[in-house]
Amino acid sequence: MAEEGNLPKETKESYAIWIKILEGHYINLFKSKEYTDVLHRTLNQMNDFIIIRNKTLEDFFQSLPIVTHKEIDDLYKEFHLLK
Repeated sequence: MAEEGNLPKETKESYAIWIKILEGHYINLFKSKEYTDVLHRTLNQMNDFIIIRNKTLEDFFQSLPIVTHKEIDDLYKEFHLLK
């Protein structure tokens, strides 16, 4: 457009063209196999991290005089059996 001398006069026009071009690039990115593979690996690693973090916190809380979720769940099961 610059070579032809057809640059938009309005900022809104430039912005609309820029957004349209970016949307095309993002659509190509989101459809690419590389992106989906990286997203898949990232989410799996995040899931693994959360599991390990929760286990670490549970181990830490067992050393403190704080009731854990597991202990509460066991207590509820025992109450249910007693009923």
